[in-house]
Amino acid sequence: MYDLYAVCNHQGVLGGGHYYAFALNQGQWRCYNDNHVSKMRERDVVTPSAYLLFYRRRGLEGVPLCRLFPRLAQQQVDVGAIKKNKWNKPAGHDREESGESSGAGACAIM
Repeated sequence: MYDLYAVCNHQGVLGGGHYYAFALNQGQWRCYNDNHVSKMRERDVVTPSAYLLFYRRRGLEGVPLCRLFPRLAQQQVDVGAIKKNKWNKPAGHDREESGESSGAGACAIM
């Protein structure tokens, strides 16, 4: 058994468009769209815009990732260096939503 915990969505065309995510956070589904976060209903999570769906296998809560992926556990990863990298939005992504989307898939911000 697997439980859905996140969905990456894409609206637009091949080679261009906009990505946003739905994720389960402390028992509540939320839409993460650029710098906006809003609550949403569970029934609105999977839409035709769903691009990637993320599932968690039941019964693995509390199991360290190094037990699931032992080869990766042998690699040294500098998490501090990763956290220091700041992500900047590409030019042109600070405009308002165009309203071209349909339904809850766009997770309109009210």
